Amino acid sequence: MESQPHAPQAFRPRPHATLPEGWTKNSLLTLVFGIAHRIGLNATDLMVLRRIAQKTRAPDYADPTRSPICFERQIDMAASIGLSTEQWRRVERKLERLRLIVRETAANGHRGRVSGSIGLESCAGLSLEPLVARLDELVDIEAWQLEATERLALCRLEISKARREIRRLESDLGDHSVVALLTEARTAWLSPRGYTTLERAEAHLRELESLVERLKETDRLSSNMTGAAVANDRCHKQNTTETLSESCRTPHGAKSGEEKREASDAGVNDEFMPHLTIASLRDLASADLRLYIDHAPGEGGSPTLSNIDWAVLQRLRDLGINPSAFEQAVETMGWLRAMLSVIVIDRNRAHPTKPIRNPGGALRAFTKRYLRGDLDLRASIFGIWGRDGRVH
Repeated sequence: MESQPHAPQAFRPRPHATLPEGWTKNSLLTLVFGIAHRIGLNATDLMVLRRIAQKTRAPDYADPTRSPICFERQIDMAASIGLSTEQWRRVERKLERLRLIVRETAANGHRGRVSGSIGLESCAGLSLEPLVARLDELVDIEAWQLEATERLALCRLEISKARREIRRLESDLGDHSVVALLTEARTAWLSPRGYTTLERAEAHLRELESLVERLKETDRLSSNMTGAAVANDRCHKQNTTETLSESCRTPHGAKSGEEKREASDAGVNDEFMPHLTIASLRDLASADLRLYIDHAPGEGGSPTLSNIDWAVLQRLRDLGINPSAFEQAVETMGWLRAMLSVIVIDRNRAHPTKPIRNPGGALRAFTKRYLRGDLDLRASIFGIWGRDGRVH
């Protein structure tokens, strides 16, 4: 009896891994590109993977009777993207080790489709079926990466908040010797966005929190030695009738971009700013946000701007606002405008005629409007006061 051509073992008829409904070859590649660093891929690896995928048939990713296979020769694919054959092979082996492709060739190294006399089709080449089979795992990696990104953004916001607190305390301490040490320490600080890993950002935040406690203790000791009142005349224990313009003072000579934004906060809508005090800002907040303000970590007593800063950060998750969206708002329009925007958005979720359904989207829209020059927080806040029946 005449023998039939031998088919590669891996491609005997069997059910193949497929993408679920809604997924395509392109969306799968987009996922991989987004998490490339997490799964050990560099730019050259991605270039090779994309070149392989280009030569696979899109319908095969959803067909349980087929595997998405690239049949093109190594030498041709390598030349098409400017790699030597040896460089290509090195990347191929790496992609196989990472379980993203599998190399299936005939005994003679042939790649392609061969139809046998009994109707059995043999396929040999580079299959992306291992990548398809790992979809759930890769989606989990993407979710973890997104969570880590948001944790990093939130940590950088905490850094900005701590630095605001340090500047307020520094302003009160004047030319105390500890201020000189602080000035020296500040030279080593990066901008908040300069901390690109969560580990580094958290380490810097711990450093700042220790500084805050040291400055508060120095302030208390200085007050006790001079007989000055500790409460109500210090920036970190603000009088609730003090305006935000006054409480946003920054030390003389502040030069960093972050400090310049804070210094400019005092000029937000000058004719409207005198109406905003710590107390009126608390009254402006939603009932849920006021709970955070009233239970903020600290020494109790009247709320401070630091309490409100902390409360707004806690409220972001409740509102479904990504920390990265708030971080972008802070970078674009300064902390105070970003904070006021969140307070307004939170309150306007209960607007009688135009309630805000998507707070995260609304904050991004506020940021864009600020860039266009048509963000009118003054009108929004007076609108809330009007509905509350308050006269300011």
